[in-house]
Amino acid sequence: MAALKKEALVRQRAEGYMIDAIRRAQDAENQRDKYIDEQWISKEQEISLKSQLAELQKERDELQMERDHALKEAEGLKRKEEDSNGYMLELPEFSLSKIAEVTQGFHESQKIGQGGYGNIYIGRLQTEVAIKMLHSHGSQGSQEFQMEVCICIN
Repeated sequence: MAALKKEALVRQRAEGYMIDAIRRAQDAENQRDKYIDEQWISKEQEISLKSQLAELQKERDELQMERDHALKEAEGLKRKEEDSNGYMLELPEFSLSKIAEVTQGFHESQKIGQGGYGNIYIGRLQTEVAIKMLHSHGSQGSQEFQMEVCICIN
């Protein structure tokens, strides 16, 4: 009987070890499943983040293209403005006798205005024009005169 008790005790210990081993195996399996789930979630997040990154890079590229286009357009407008500011208009020249003829000798009936720099007359050359006769003592500079011509043309 003592042998039976000893065998029962050995069996009991073996069963305890087996139960403990099974429990540790189940814990390890649960940890493995949890790790796999976390990996899956991480992979989905990685895919989502890569997709967002690609969209943001595309949007950035489009915005850079728009910015570059706007800069080129602004530079063109600035150049155009600089050109027009420094550009001396090439206007047709008419002789004093021709101008005197179309203003009827700068007659008062042809006078349409008067300014600080001279009188303005109307006449018809190729089209109807305003002709400004500057005072001989006028202090208007050529740049001011050119600006006034540009304003009148526009």
